[in-house]
Amino acid sequence: MEVLGKLCPGLCEAIVHQSEIRKPGVAVGFILFCLFVGIPLIEIMLFIQIGGAIGMGMTVVIVIVTALLGSFLLRWQGLATMQQARKAMERAELPLDSVVHGVFLVIAGAFLLTPGFLTDAIGFLLFVPPFRLAAGRWMMARMKASGGVRMEMHAWSGQE
Repeated sequence: MEVLGKLCPGLCEAIVHQSEIRKPGVAVGFILFCLFVGIPLIEIMLFIQIGGAIGMGMTVVIVIVTALLGSFLLRWQGLATMQQARKAMERAELPLDSVVHGVFLVIAGAFLLTPGFLTDAIGFLLFVPPFRLAAGRWMMARMKASGGVRMEMHAWSGQE
C-alpha cells in the first residue's frame, strides 16, 4: 500500500474515500486492486534488489527451488490432511480443521507456484499448521462479524 501511495498519491485516498462513502469497511474492489497491482510491484522491486545483490542466475535458481519445494510440501501435507479428514469421518466427526487446512494448503500452493519472494514467503508461512488454523479462525470470525456467513448445525441420523 505504501508503494502504491508513492506511485499514485491521490488515487489511494480517492479509492478509500469512495469506499467510506458507500459503506463502512474496506471495499472489495480496493482490496483486489491493491492485491493485483501492489503485490506484483513489490515482487518486481524485490527481484531487482535481490537480483542485484546475488545475481540473476541465483535469483532464478531460488525461484525454481522454492516452486519445487512448495510442490513437495503441498503433496506431503495435502496427503496428511486428507488422511486426518478420513479418520475424523470414520469417527463420525466433522473434519472442519482438515477443511481449513486443505483450503489454506491450496492457497499456499498457488502462492508458491507464483514466481516471487513475497508470495513464496506467504506460501511457506501457510505451510505452518498452527498459522493456518489461526488464519482460518480469524477469517471465520471476520466473516461472521460482517454478517456474510451464517452457520447452522443439523444432526442427521441416516434414517428417513
